[in-house]
Amino acid sequence: MDKIDYTLLRNIQNNEKSGMGLTELDNEFYTQARAYIQILGDNNQKNPSLINIREYENANRIFQEIVNIRMKKIVLNALQLASIPKNTLPEEEIFYSKIKENVIDFEKNYIDCAENQKISKKTKTEGFKKVKILKDIPQYKGLDGNTYGPYKKETSVSLVDSEAEFLISKEMAE
Repeated sequence: MDKIDYTLLRNIQNNEKSGMGLTELDNEFYTQARAYIQILGDNNQKNPSLINIREYENANRIFQEIVNIRMKKIVLNALQLASIPKNTLPEEEIFYSKIKENVIDFEKNYIDCAENQKISKKTKTEGFKKVKILKDIPQYKGLDGNTYGPYKKETSVSLVDSEAEFLISKEMAE
């Protein structure tokens, strides 16, 4: 990679903005960019001038934007549990791994829990049917020995499959 300067930072910023993936950078990019900005800051302290102040502020702002864009791209990949993006720098690999780990933990604790609740609700409703009662039905004893009813016309009830099928076949429910 070329020595970092204002022009190179602007080019990287434009590439990050326009590209979907991460721009290929030297593994020492963060260290070199911070060193460049530190030099600008030191020059600004030694030789305060409008040009030095502007160059320092602009370089710092551009660097921050590069970092933010790259972070967003990495976070999106981690949220989707996609593989680590191409051209990820060592510091970003650590960031990606931590985010992905947190996403997996969150899913285990909350999404999997919600799925388990859906499964348990499904298990509770398996073997039952919801039917609409078409005629008043007095209390009766079913084939399984359990007592059912009484049911009023136009009400909806959940019954064991065999009882629901029996009432449907006798045109007492639908």
